Amino acid sequence: MRKDTNNFIKSAEYDLNTAEFMLKLGNIQLPLELFNFMAKINNASIVTRYPEDFLKILEAYPKSVAEEYLSNTKEIHECLKKHKTLKK
Repeated sequence: MRKDTNNFIKSAEYDLNTAEFMLKLGNIQLPLELFNFMAKINNASIVTRYPEDFLKILEAYPKSVAEEYLSNTKEIHECLKKHKTLKK
């Protein structure tokens, strides 16, 4: 396996484990739609971090998709800020 690929996989696994730990620790119940979005945006990070063809990225993630992703990310952020366990 290429070194950069291996590094990316290890980084992604770390990020996922951290997110899962935080959800369990805080017993945070996100709406299923937002939880599914977190998986979706994590998968998107692969192609946006390491684009082989920038034009393909623009086609796959037009402004409307970017706006949707931003809106969902802000919604998750607000849910986390309001969670009483995370305020301590």
